[in-house]
Amino acid sequence: MSGKGRRNDSSSDNVPVSDIESIVKPIVQKAIEAATEVIRKEFMKVLNERMIQLEDTVNKLSTDYMKISDLETRIRTLENDATRYQQSSPTSVDTLRQEIADTKRWANDNEQYSRRYNIRINGLSLSNDSDIYQEAVSLFRNKLNIQNINVADIDAAHRVTSHRSTASAGEASSQPRSQSIVLVRFRERQHRDLVMRHRRMLKGSRITIAEDLTAANVQTLHRTRNSSLVSKCWSWNGKIHAILQYGKHVIVKPFQLLGDAEEVQ
Repeated sequence: MSGKGRRNDSSSDNVPVSDIESIVKPIVQKAIEAATEVIRKEFMKVLNERMIQLEDTVNKLSTDYMKISDLETRIRTLENDATRYQQSSPTSVDTLRQEIADTKRWANDNEQYSRRYNIRINGLSLSNDSDIYQEAVSLFRNKLNIQNINVADIDAAHRVTSHRSTASAGEASSQPRSQSIVLVRFRERQHRDLVMRHRRMLKGSRITIAEDLTAANVQTLHRTRNSSLVSKCWSWNGKIHAILQYGKHVIVKPFQLLGDAEEVQ
């Protein structure tokens, strides 16, 4: 009986291949379809993201192109307007520039006129507690030999800026002294002119006296002095004088070419 039983069990294990295929094939097919669907969804997701990025790039390029195109159109319009303006009124731009230059010179002349009582002393040795009025008067009397200018003749005097210290290594002083630019305003024009006429006596010293020029006049003075066409240059009463290489005496104004300078007769 035991042998018969074993034969029955063995026969029950022999399942036909067709039956196995009919069972397994649907399972495999479903697994393949599920995996394919997952891959398809991931692919579509990536594809949609790339499409969105591509659309954004195209839109940006289109916007940039429109901006460039609009800018080119505006430039052409401005160029055409400028051409038409110059053709219709070729002298208007030059006239306008001349009027601006004249206005600047007029403003500069007014500012310079307000400084007609002033001088600038460069290199005057001062200590922190110096009486600038008295120091200026001492300079006029001792260095320029002008005895008739007193402190009362000075309307204002103050330091403009300070530079390096002039105290020597062996100098014993509780107050440091420095080279300064001092602005002095006189009450009377004659005192100012007297000092200006005697300033040559300071030649060889570290002290110089100059007119209180406006910034525009200072620039004009430097520009004229550095010109190869000029042999000599100076300022007087706020005007820049120059002697040209061929002997012509001219007055150079700010915002003016040297060739357009007015000749002094």
